[in-house]
Amino acid sequence: MWVAAVVVFWVYGGALSILARRDWPPLRNKLVQAGAIAGFFGLFTIAIRMLSGGVNLSLLFLFPILLVGLGCVFRFLTFLVGEWFDTARRAAVGVESMRIQKSYDRAEKAERERDWENAVRLYSEEAARDAEDPEPWRRIAEIEVRRERAIESIGPFQAALTRLKEPEARCSAAFRLADILVRLDRADEARRTIESMAQAYPGTKFESFAKERLKILASRADMKDEDV
Repeated sequence: MWVAAVVVFWVYGGALSILARRDWPPLRNKLVQAGAIAGFFGLFTIAIRMLSGGVNLSLLFLFPILLVGLGCVFRFLTFLVGEWFDTARRAAVGVESMRIQKSYDRAEKAERERDWENAVRLYSEEAARDAEDPEPWRRIAEIEVRRERAIESIGPFQAALTRLKEPEARCSAAFRLADILVRLDRADEARRTIESMAQAYPGTKFESFAKERLKILASRADMKDEDV
């Protein structure tokens, strides 16, 4: 029995190393790592207890069994050291709290080359890949404006607006959309869009910005009525 226990101990260590070498995703979970370590030393303890009951002078076998076990699990141990070091480094420099700016290299390249259809397609793929990301929608909207397709830009602007979280970015998108709506003689929709920003951020500078925009919009409407 003790032989089987020792073999299981070695095989377990080897299996952990194989999974680490293949970068098995669950192994990056700290709870899984803790469980794997506990299992390793638990099997070692079981093997030693069985050895103590089946062989005299079992302590002579202790060191070789542990040494071979550590050899089997070596790749997993180096994986753990790398993981823990990376976690400590990221915590020290505050990486976890940093917002990583996404890149849209292929779509941006198509946009620079004025390959509008391809750029819109690539940004649409990015939007489908991350349903919460507002940036692809905002860029699609701006492309449509540059293509002089103002009506087609409204949907993407609205999609971006519903996903934006930061007040400044939301207001900028809302004001941009309102400008497009005014250009299309849809002043009522423009006014409602701006009013929604004033209501969303009462008592802030964004409410003040929105109210200023509403005043400009009202003055333009008055001028238009006088011209008529």
